[in-house]
Amino acid sequence: MGSELERLDIRKIEEFIKSLDEKDLVTLNKMIVSRVKLLREMELLNQMTRFIVGDHVTFCDSQGFEQYARVKRINRKTVTVITSEMREWNVHPALLTLT
Repeated sequence: MGSELERLDIRKIEEFIKSLDEKDLVTLNKMIVSRVKLLREMELLNQMTRFIVGDHVTFCDSQGFEQYARVKRINRKTVTVITSEMREWNVHPALLTLT
C-alpha cells in the first residue's frame, strides 16, 4: 500500500465498517476469516507441489541443526521425511529446501 488511491479505498472500507451493526460485522468477520483460510490453503498447496516422494531435502530441526532427509510421504499439511539415521519427521513444507 502507499498510493493515494489505496489510502482512499481503505478510508471508504473503514467508513463502511463503521456503518455496520453487530450482526453485519459478525457476517463480515466470517467472510474475512473464510477468505484468509482459503489464501493460506492455496499457499500451502503451492508449497506442497514443490515436492515429490524421493526428493532430497534439508531443514533445521528444533535445536537448529541442519538435517538431510528424503521425502517419504506428502501429507495434508506436512511432508514426512526420513533421515539417513531412519528418523522420521513431519515438517511444514515452507521449512524444507530441495537439495
